[in-house]
Amino acid sequence: MSEHKKLLLVEDNKANTALMSKQLSMLGVDVTIAENGQIALDILSREQFDLVVTDCNMPVMDGYEMARQIRQREQQQHADRLGIIAITADALDGTADKCYEAGMDEYITKPVEVSTWKEIIASWLKVGVEADSSVNDKAPANSETGSSDDLIRKSALVDLLGIDEPEILAEYYTSFIESGDEIMQDLKKHYADQNWLEVGNNGHKLKSSARAVGADALADTCMALEHAGRQQQVDEVHKHMAVIEGQYKAVSDWIDEYSKDLV
Repeated sequence: MSEHKKLLLVEDNKANTALMSKQLSMLGVDVTIAENGQIALDILSREQFDLVVTDCNMPVMDGYEMARQIRQREQQQHADRLGIIAITADALDGTADKCYEAGMDEYITKPVEVSTWKEIIASWLKVGVEADSSVNDKAPANSETGSSDDLIRKSALVDLLGIDEPEILAEYYTSFIESGDEIMQDLKKHYADQNWLEVGNNGHKLKSSARAVGADALADTCMALEHAGRQQQVDEVHKHMAVIEGQYKAVSDWIDEYSKDLV
């Protein structure tokens, strides 16, 4: 694009942030990252942006409250309306309505493929996309990474990034583990404390990034744990906690081997 547009990405999951910022930068968008809604509001008070893309569930201040405060500021300052797009792994009934009621303009679910980002850029930033020459909407049909694996569906990350370069894919697999290790530590702590709500919240947090790297069985367990924790279904929490650590370790070991094979 002839003029790079500025996008504020509000997301607390480091693996998701790394993936989405890479996707957007490859499409010619300048990305600034905020880890929660309060940080985003502080940044918006100092800088102008063309679009905000935000997760809904974050610590300190979530995306809903941030959107409400942005709309209040606009009314008080008689400012132009800033586009706000919700992006979340929560596809439950009522989530979209909650986003719109908070003042958001659009709602999409994670993980997001390059083709969807292109549509968003064209619609909201009103510019054509000049993508990096290595970026495709889908992975090449003959790509070796398009094959399936019991632990990792290797085509998933290729589809999301629009590229099939093992070294780059390894960076994002590693980013997933670095973020996932922190989430798993928090998850085990909240489980030991019998804080079922936070157990569910951590399941939600790990779910989207696990799905993004193609760890579908792990993502499914995270989704089940999210539901059980938030609904205070303690027996179900115990059931899913009994398997999630083993699943996560297996995925982590697979990624370690994948990275070693590139050396």
